[in-house]
Amino acid sequence: MLRAGSTMARAAHEIASRGHALLALGLALVGCSAGSANPGPQPPMAARPRSSDEAPSEPAQSATSSGKSAPSATGSAAAAPAPASTLALALPEGRDTTSERVPEEADLVRGRSTVRVDAPLAAVRAKVLDFNHYTEFMPFYRSARVLDRTAERTKVFMQVAALGGLVKMDAQMWFTNTGAIVDGWEEHASTFESGNVVVFKAIWRLRKIDDNHTWLSLEIFLLPKLPLPTELLNDENILGAQRGVNAMRARVEAP
Repeated sequence: MLRAGSTMARAAHEIASRGHALLALGLALVGCSAGSANPGPQPPMAARPRSSDEAPSEPAQSATSSGKSAPSATGSAAAAPAPASTLALALPEGRDTTSERVPEEADLVRGRSTVRVDAPLAAVRAKVLDFNHYTEFMPFYRSARVLDRTAERTKVFMQVAALGGLVKMDAQMWFTNTGAIVDGWEEHASTFESGNVVVFKAIWRLRKIDDNHTWLSLEIFLLPKLPLPTELLNDENILGAQRGVNAMRARVEAP
């Protein structure tokens, strides 16, 4: 008990000194309905996520990486707007990154970020599914390895660090290999199986622009067991999605 109290005290000091803890992925990654079979007690300062069949109470709020409303993508083929879609992802202009707050439950939100990658869709997909190399370029990752693979799915263990390394969060999940096509987007979604978090959802979305350009989007929701402020959790999910999608773009475009 003394050791646990010491760890929480150090975590609280880290939050105070750093402002926002690094809690969310930039993992990978990518939601499907997910949840632990035995999630344990809920964090007192954050509501439990809504079940997958409940509709959000409000539409997603979108912004560019600079905090402004996401502009309409017009002009070149690489910035062409997508057809009408129920997903309604905010598409960036040029090399900008859009970031959105997607309602999850009560005041909690998922983070979603989208970028244009200057590479063919097949090349982007190959890097997204290359889980064994995530620790080489994805922010916050301490471990990532494939545990099992079928024709349709890949089972992955991932560990991410938070609070300056004081806390490590583990998650074991399945990712789809053959992405479902939803409103023109190829989706590679995760299904949370186990871990020391309450909930982890992740989904990568890819969409062809032309033979040399691809839209890439990452949506994540990570709810740890630590009793942390709701706004801190929201900020970190958004930051994680933004940093993750930009890290993946850099990996794909690397010579």
